[in-house]
Amino acid sequence: MKRRTLLTAITVAPLASAMGTASAHADDTGAIVSRTEAADGGADDWDTLSNLLAGYAGHWTSPPATTDPDHLARKMTDGALLGNGELGVVVGGDRNTLRLYLGKNDFWTSPGAQGAHPITLGGLTLRRVSGADVGTAYAMTQDILNAEVRTELTINSAPITARTYVADSADIVVTEVSTTGSTEVRLALDAWTKSGDSRYPAKSGTEGSTLWAERSTESGSSGQWVSRMGLATKIIGASAGTGTDSTGTSVAVFTLKPGETVTIVSAVEGGLGVTDHVSRAVATVNALTASSVADLGTKHRAWWKEFWLKSYVRVYDPTLEQYYYGSQYLLGSAARRGSTGPGLWGPWVTRDDPEWNGDYHLNYNVQAPYYGTFSSNRADVADPLNQAVLDYRSEGSANIGRLQTAAVGSGVSQEFKDAVPASTRGYLYPVAIGPQGACSEWYFWNQPTNATYASVTLVSTYEYAPDATFLKDALYPYLRQLAEFWEDYLGPREADGKYHFMGAAFEGDWAKDDALGLAAIRYVLTHAVKFSEQLGVDDSDRVKWKDILAGLPDFPTVVYNGKTVYNRDYTNTDFSAMVGRTICNLEFIHPFDQLDLDSSAARRQAAIDTLDAMNSWAQGNNLAKSYGVAARVGYPAASLQARLKSLIASKMRANLSVEQEGGGLESVAATDAINAMLLQSTNGTIRLFPNYPAGQKAHFSRLRAQGGFLVTADYDGTNVSDVSLTADNAGGPVTVLNPWPGRTMKVTDAAGAAVGTSQNNDRYTFTTTAGGTYMLSS
Repeated sequence: MKRRTLLTAITVAPLASAMGTASAHADDTGAIVSRTEAADGGADDWDTLSNLLAGYAGHWTSPPATTDPDHLARKMTDGALLGNGELGVVVGGDRNTLRLYLGKNDFWTSPGAQGAHPITLGGLTLRRVSGADVGTAYAMTQDILNAEVRTELTINSAPITARTYVADSADIVVTEVSTTGSTEVRLALDAWTKSGDSRYPAKSGTEGSTLWAERSTESGSSGQWVSRMGLATKIIGASAGTGTDSTGTSVAVFTLKPGETVTIVSAVEGGLGVTDHVSRAVATVNALTASSVADLGTKHRAWWKEFWLKSYVRVYDPTLEQYYYGSQYLLGSAARRGSTGPGLWGPWVTRDDPEWNGDYHLNYNVQAPYYGTFSSNRADVADPLNQAVLDYRSEGSANIGRLQTAAVGSGVSQEFKDAVPASTRGYLYPVAIGPQGACSEWYFWNQPTNATYASVTLVSTYEYAPDATFLKDALYPYLRQLAEFWEDYLGPREADGKYHFMGAAFEGDWAKDDALGLAAIRYVLTHAVKFSEQLGVDDSDRVKWKDILAGLPDFPTVVYNGKTVYNRDYTNTDFSAMVGRTICNLEFIHPFDQLDLDSSAARRQAAIDTLDAMNSWAQGNNLAKSYGVAARVGYPAASLQARLKSLIASKMRANLSVEQEGGGLESVAATDAINAMLLQSTNGTIRLFPNYPAGQKAHFSRLRAQGGFLVTADYDGTNVSDVSLTADNAGGPVTVLNPWPGRTMKVTDAAGAAVGTSQNNDRYTFTTTAGGTYMLSS
């Protein structure tokens, strides 16, 4: 699929889609390159980082259970995971069979009665030619440093070793196969697409020595699109006989000799409305040679080296670090600029009926994987989700009118219909959408907040990597529509002088002034005010927005067990019903940024007491929520770190995903919490190690602060040192909270010259130049 750039796409009406008609990646050369991509680390870091990553591989000594064809998962697979942000591969099988399951982020059904959702493509099977095997030796490694999976198994009584990776410049899978045995072995390779469902036609065949298989989504007249994918496979390094077996599967049979390596190369081509997917896949794979495949491998390692050098952290705890780097690997494999965004289970969908449609659930699930990507200096990873949100705008407008004729039932209540009359302006997004302006689940569950929740990654993209064009052409127009929606949804001030509304912090509630709704309104209007001032537009609207902000109720609280805690709304006052639930009542803290370390001690303590009273640390949605919230309010750092470590240790799987009841890819979200322990940058002030346990060492390099500043610092458990800051932006003022209380903070530039500062208590402000690097010391 063609990679595209968000800032290019949003200037075109109608928007082009990431579900393009071609499968050739462009190595990001077609993208608008921001300073973000120039802010990589130097070679000095690579030895340290590569040694660290090599120790955090995933390991199996028995085959992953959900890669058995009879036990494929509707949720996150436990197989080994590979991907290039578009094409995903799940590696597994059994002790005598290597199976690769292939999925594509852009292989979605057309919206219909079941809603748009991703389906599986097919895969490759390396096996004995015939009969049964008896060998039991097995090992598999998911190497996150080199983004490859190495498998050791027994096929046809011979020890077989396979190394698999996904190319980063094209949708190509490479598997190198060898034997450590002393005799040659006959092997069979199947190339297949999932068959057996008439809705999704599939077939396979051969063209000379090349195997091919194809699959498409449904082609009924009511569908908005048909997506077709072709898979082509050939063998390099051995002669192969090809044909189809009795089931119609394409098969190649070849001989593997000791001391030699056979390379299996597979190309996937296709997309929306494509009809030449098979011929293109065949042409792509037939053009590959031993030399060009070696070049793919070189580029693959170079891509991942650049990815890893964007930033790194040390907390000197193997459980937390393995989680941190495993999560960065999973997201880097699942999402890339210019591709279609992954759904709940990433590009690793192995069934046609993924749980919760495997879609873009907007009431936190699909945004959560990106919470930590901005501070990790990988903001571009969120571009595909941003594009999907923007692609849905026209549907979001139309939904307001559609709501009035929608039947009352599951996910749509009469109360909600009455609250959103046809005259309402702005956008109304359902709980779940897909790419290309598609809807997956046209439910609302009494939550008018989905379109606002969808703005979180858009806002963060700008705040961490400021771009005036993006603000003017994409972000602000979207927020302005949301501001108009909330103006109409609220109506006038009521008798008490406040603005009130009905909504739902938890799906299906219908309550007064719920915490999630209050957070959404404040988030949108605060940013609309800020950005309209910055752009010099909408003065009269800004007056109204400020009036609403001044007239909103406070976030609801109650007294529980003698302590003030944050409640979900003003209707449901029995806080005991909240214990053990997901913390929707605290999402105003994160990701909506309305309580932080600058807030009063009383408000922060109420948040801490709420976390303790709810005791939801291990609840299935809260890995993405509780820990990031806790870091931002100053929860006792040693306890916070211990809680996070305990959960990860009990739930992490060999593929470095954390098993959760919520959406699968969202389990990477606690990278944000780890980053927030090391660096925070809300309210225009950068804080170093703001919520990190005293007495424990830590280091971070090139974490990204809001405003576009890259920060590096070291902490020996007592003192902060080796602090540097790079203006990865157009330059301008930056404010840092002095990490050496009681001592004067000094700033020097790259030449060692002193830089002037102004001081407000312990906050020091100095002026940077574009690309300038500054050293901070006491």
